[in-house]
Amino acid sequence: MTRFFTLFLLLSLLFFWVLSLDSVQPAVDGFSLFLARASFLLVHGFDSHISLSAAVLRHGSDGFALEVTQACNALSLSALWVAAVLVAPLTGRGKGLGITLGLLLLQSFNLLRIISLLYLGAWLERPQFDLIHEQFLPLLLHLLAIIAFGLLLGRCWQAPEITEKSHAGT
Repeated sequence: MTRFFTLFLLLSLLFFWVLSLDSVQPAVDGFSLFLARASFLLVHGFDSHISLSAAVLRHGSDGFALEVTQACNALSLSALWVAAVLVAPLTGRGKGLGITLGLLLLQSFNLLRIISLLYLGAWLERPQFDLIHEQFLPLLLHLLAIIAFGLLLGRCWQAPEITEKSHAGT
């Protein structure tokens, strides 16, 4: 267990360092822009009052605007997810599948979070919006990651064919 936490901490620090590099910021900003565009495309089909300018989504009924920034793109949580899966007792295939499915789950939920914030910002008073935006939805996203990781580890214990230990003797 100590090995897991040590490796997890080191990989997490490495990933956060990489995300903080100036040379990586254009890619990070590009990913934030991608999330804004994806949110717009998902919503615009049924709500023509939504507009997009760069990474800013705007709700036309009241002009509420939401900018998708680095703080909104869940890349930090994604980095933690990847670090946790990489040090989990999984085979290479299990790690690849865990990383892929986990990132899809986290970013899909993140898209729903961005879209819901766009509408909540248009409907709620600022204090209620801030509470949901800054406290509730980030907590929910992190809980989703913890539950998903727990399920992944539970799967490891139930299906030994995807763990490293099952291949140690072959």
